[in-house]
This record gives sequence, C-alpha cells and structure tokens, in this order.
Amino acid sequence: MKKLTIINVICLGICFFVAVKGETETDDSSSKTSVVTPQVQPVYIKAGDPLELTCIQDDGLTVEWLKDRSEVDTSDSGFFTTQRKEVEGGGKIESTLKKTNTTAEDEGVYTCQVGSNPEQVYNLKVFVFTLNPQHGNVKKDKDDAVLGCEIGDNTAVMESELIWSRNGVVIQDTPKRYSISTENNTLTVFRATEGDEGEYVCALNLNNGAHFNATVYLYMAPQVHHFQKSKNVIQGDPLHLECKAFGYPVPSISWLKGDMPLDTSDDRVKLSNYTTEQGVLLINATLRIENLDFPDRADYVCLASDGGLTNNGTILVRVKDKLAALWPFLGICAEVTILCVIIFIYEKRRAKKMELEEQQEEADHLTNSHAHRGNDEIRQRK
Repeated sequence: MKKLTIINVICLGICFFVAVKGETETDDSSSKTSVVTPQVQPVYIKAGDPLELTCIQDDGLTVEWLKDRSEVDTSDSGFFTTQRKEVEGGGKIESTLKKTNTTAEDEGVYTCQVGSNPEQVYNLKVFVFTLNPQHGNVKKDKDDAVLGCEIGDNTAVMESELIWSRNGVVIQDTPKRYSISTENNTLTVFRATEGDEGEYVCALNLNNGAHFNATVYLYMAPQVHHFQKSKNVIQGDPLHLECKAFGYPVPSISWLKGDMPLDTSDDRVKLSNYTTEQGVLLINATLRIENLDFPDRADYVCLASDGGLTNNGTILVRVKDKLAALWPFLGICAEVTILCVIIFIYEKRRAKKMELEEQQEEADHLTNSHAHRGNDEIRQRK
C-alpha cells in the first residue's frame, strides 16, 4: 500500500488539496490504489470574493467535484472547472473548481473525489459570510457621520475582531473625534469636515488568522470656503481667485460672471487646477483674468457640484482706475498748493498794509515836527 501525504493550503479562499505519492511499502504496486483520507479544513470566504479550490492527485484518474455530496452543477451555478495533466510527473492530475463571485448559497462541504471511488475523497468545509459596508453621508460641514460594517449572521465569524483604519493608519477611540462601537460595528466621526471625507477600511480579523477588508465611504456634500465679500483690483492688473472646495466625491468646479457662465473664450481668461492642503486635485478651481478692465467689474461665482448637490461662493470684484492711487496724492498736492497761495496772498496783503502804515507814521511824524518848530519860533519872537 502507498503512503500518502496530504497538504492543505488556505489563503483568501484559494485552497489546494494535494495528494503526493510517497514511498512504496510493497512490491505489488500494480494492485495498489491511492486512498485520500477524509479531512476537513474550514475556509472562510466573504460573499462577493472569488472561490478557488484545487485538488492534485497522482493516480492519473479523473477528478470529480461534489458539494454536500452532490455533483457540482457547472452549467448555471457560476462554477467552472479546469483540469491539467502533467505527463512528466507520472500522470499527475490537477483539477481546479472556481467561482468568481461567491454567495451565501455556496457555503457547504466541498469534496474532491478521485475517479468514481467514494473512498478516495478530500473534504473541505467552506463558510461564506457577508461583510456589508454602511456608508456615511454628511450634508453640512461639521455634522457627525456614522460608518458601519455589518457582519452577516454566521456563527463561524462570531469570534472576530473589527479594526477601523484610514490611509493605513489604525483609528483609535478618541473623545470628541472618533467613537467606535464594538456592539454595532460602527465608527462615528464627530464634526466631520474637510479632510474627513473619503475612504475608510474596516478589517475583520478571524481567530484562525484570516483577514477580510471592506471599504466604507464617508460621502460629503460639496462645500466651498467663503470668499471675502469684495475685492478691489487696479485697472490693468490681473485678477486671481481660488475656489477652495471640498466634498466626496470630489466636486467639479465651474465659474459664473454674474448670472452667466464665464466666457472662457476670452484670451485673458485662464482656468487652472488647484491642489488643496489635503492633496486633493480640483479641476479648473483657479481663475485668472489678465489686464482687468472696467467691464470686468462683476460678482464672480464659484460653483462646486458632485452631480447632484451644489454649493457656491461669491465675491464682488471692483475695478479701480489705474490713476486712482494718485488721486489722494494729487488731492494733497492741491490742498498744499491752495494753502501756499492763500498764505502768499495773505502775506502780500499784510506786507502792503504794513508798508502803508509805515508811510502814514512817517507822514504823521513830519507833520508833528513842523508844528513843533513853528511853536518854537513864536516863543522866540515873544
């Protein structure tokens, strides 16, 4: 009788059953047949994942596949088989049973039967469970979001651990930031804002070492950081605006001038991409208008849309005369000039008045001098 070695490899739903011929214990090899001892090694498959079972035996006989002791239906069940024979290996047969998308109905005991001998079989138990992502949705900035991973009612995965992560970093229960419920398998993101949207991963770790992941999305309605209320631009200078939007899916950006779409056929108008601090690329989120002129004065509106919801930001752009900056200076110069003229006229009039006063004083002094001289002459005659 031949000694058989059974090798079973389980890895993410791909299982290999190997019956390897060993040493011959008797000389009458022509009358000996290989016997595969029944053995059960459970495999865990997440619904929707592919299932692939491979059986290798070296007796050169055809391999048949059974499920729960009934022949596997490869006509309309989604299963298909492939067989490969290695001539150099002494007639070794490799048979593979595959299904690309497993369901709960695929759970059961699968049997690899060599030829038609029910004693030459290899059994393997397959458990199929569900791991359904429950996505979160945020309508307004700083609303709370709840994400979940619903594990199907399967006793095979009751003893397991669920771990949440994002961008490869494990999320811990953090007050006022994250709350993890092991009872409901949920993750609560408090006051979700820019940078919280996008993909999260819930990882299911089974006690047998198997790992399964599900991607959970935190959807967020488009949000736009507010512009300043208005902006003054000097005539001839460029206008530069950035639409800092966020949301998930990543919103698309468009621009309005007033109530009408911005005319991008104007050679002065350029749209370019903008990358947020979180590294998200926003297409056409940067607006630049060269050589701004008075007709460019308007309300400019940035529209952020995800195909369903829309948000916007508005800024009033005023165009100032290129000499506008000189008007205050010219006004000061005019004031100084007028002040100088007033001072000059005042000083001129004051000087003229003083001159007249001096002339009057001289005249009065001469008059008094003649009168005094006449009085002296009268006294001498007396």
